[in-house]
Amino acid sequence: MTKKLQIIITLIFMSFVSAISGTQYDENTIKAVYIGRFAQFVDIQNDSSGELIIGVFEKIGITPRLIEIYKSMKINGNTVKIKYYTKIDSSILKSNILFIPKLNGSKLKQILKIINKAAILTVSDTPGYSEKGVHINLYRAGKNIKFEINQRAVNKSNLHISYQLYELARIIQPLRGAK
Repeated sequence: MTKKLQIIITLIFMSFVSAISGTQYDENTIKAVYIGRFAQFVDIQNDSSGELIIGVFEKIGITPRLIEIYKSMKINGNTVKIKYYTKIDSSILKSNILFIPKLNGSKLKQILKIINKAAILTVSDTPGYSEKGVHINLYRAGKNIKFEINQRAVNKSNLHISYQLYELARIIQPLRGAK
């Protein structure tokens, strides 16, 4: 990818952060912004309701930021709804994006088993979760928040992620012949 294109994509991500007036840019704010920006680079299937549902397990640190940022914002023309899940069951299949916080190992396995081949983008910020099958994992690199993509998990889920997003990510479990 050319340096110019990489700068443009980075500016698109960061312009969203600057559009959030009156908000402190703490780590959870930046992560919440990333989640919305990922939706713009992933073909997310949603029903005809015009809603994009971001599911979150438990009311964790990122949840208030998601609510604050997306209460009056649209993503790809869709109204954003934040939905909390406390149970691991088929109700999570109603999400378009599912944020998975640090859970015990068996809970993560249960979630990934239910979602399996569904076109639901999974995002986390827990070390090692990409290797376990989460599509995109946010991580800290010095003072920056970066992300990694598990290419095999994305391919298995029938999601399509733009090459532009792959160019900015660290690739985990790449497909043969891929980056």
